[in-house]
Amino acid sequence: MVILFSTAITGTTNGVLASGAMQASAIIGGESFATLVDKIRNGNAYVNVHTMANAAGEIRGQLIADN
Repeated sequence: MVILFSTAITGTTNGVLASGAMQASAIIGGESFATLVDKIRNGNAYVNVHTMANAAGEIRGQLIADN
């Protein structure tokens, strides 16, 4: 629903690649910001890291709300 980081990186990296706050205008795919928030709060959202070697996704991490 949201692209968090879209710049291709080559080689090994350590540390923060991106940071900030997501705006409702960043939502793609026709869902609403409220829907995304509900999915995160209900444990139905995840982050998927894509690489050149694994374009469908190499690392997946579940998002959980701490409130």
